Amino acid sequence: MKTFTTLAAAAALALGTLSISANAQQPAPAAKPAAPAATTAPAKPAAAATTTDKAPSPCKGLEKTACAANTACRWITPKKPGKDGKVRDPYCRLQPKKKAEPTKK
Repeated sequence: MKTFTTLAAAAALALGTLSISANAQQPAPAAKPAAPAATTAPAKPAAAATTTDKAPSPCKGLEKTACAANTACRWITPKKPGKDGKVRDPYCRLQPKKKAEPTKK
């Protein structure tokens, strides 16, 4: 009887070891194939597209006298503090372009 118990314990141990190693060797689930790149347009980052397409402003960083000398620029002096309560520094800005007047018939 002692040999039968020892044999049963050895069989259970062997079976447990085999089941653990069999589970460890399971193949990974197949990955879905990627969508073809030719059918979709590449995404454009919104912020990068707007900043790289425009030329830098000729008024940016000018001092007050240089800004006043340039007819395309105007000097901005903020009247109110910002939302955070801080008063902004004055700066030079490009003049807005005038809209073309509609022609009258």
